[in-house]
Amino acid sequence: TVLTMALALGRADAVQAPPYRFHTEWAKLSAMDGRRLSTPVDQNVDVAVLWLIPSAGYYTYGHEAGEEGMPLSVSVLADGAPLPQDAVQIQYPRGRESRSADGAVSRHLYGPSPVFIIFRQHETRAVTLSISLLACSAQHCFPVRDTILLPAAPDSLPNAANAPWSAEL
Repeated sequence: TVLTMALALGRADAVQAPPYRFHTEWAKLSAMDGRRLSTPVDQNVDVAVLWLIPSAGYYTYGHEAGEEGMPLSVSVLADGAPLPQDAVQIQYPRGRESRSADGAVSRHLYGPSPVFIIFRQHETRAVTLSISLLACSAQHCFPVRDTILLPAAPDSLPNAANAPWSAEL
C-alpha cells in the first residue's frame, strides 16, 4: 500500500489523513419538538445525525454557501434511487458567515457539524448517504464526494430533546 511504501522510505508525512470523516447516530424526534422545524412534522419521527468531522485545519462551506465555494449536499438513496422528498427532510447547519478580501459573503462550517436527516416515515432498510462538500484548508480546497451506509434505525431510540445537539436541530 501507499502507507507501507511511505513508511518504508521514511516518509510518513507523504500520506495524509482524509480531510473529512463521517459518523452517524439515531434519535427519536417527538411531534412536539418537530413543530419547530423549518418544515414542521406533526408525528414522532426517526432522525439520523450525520456528523461531518474535519481533520485539523479544514473547513467546508454550508449548504447555502453564499457567493463563493461549493455548497454542502447530502442525498439519501435506497436501492440506488433517491428517497422521495415527502419521505425525508434534510436540515443543514447554518454555518458561520465570513467575508473574503473582495467582500464576497460565504458560510463556513468549522469543527464537527451535524446534518439532520428526518425520516417522515419509518425506514426499515439501510440507506446510502451521498455526501458532497468542498474541503478547504489555508493552503488549498478540493471536492470530497463520498457515500456511506446508514444502517436501519434500531427499534429503541433515545429522545432527540435530550441529545447535546438538540438545540442545533
